[in-house]
Amino acid sequence: MNKVKIKQFVLPLLVVGFMIWALMEQASNQPRLWVQVIGVALFFLAMARLMQKTPSNTPKKALVVRSDAPVEKEETEDDYSITVVNKK
Repeated sequence: MNKVKIKQFVLPLLVVGFMIWALMEQASNQPRLWVQVIGVALFFLAMARLMQKTPSNTPKKALVVRSDAPVEKEETEDDYSITVVNKK
């Protein structure tokens, strides 16, 4: 096997194994704090890597280019304002 394939297979197994060890530490009488902290950090790093691989479902918005020129705002029915009411 190639070293890269071994690294891609063994490293995730070690991370999952350490996270399982961190979960088992919670049930012990004297849990080791450093094991739990590293387990949570590994979980968040694994989720971040997974989220990078998953594409977003949100539609892509058009690019809005801003300029220094003032923009005139058209008033429409969709404009709302907030009024403060003092209740006594």
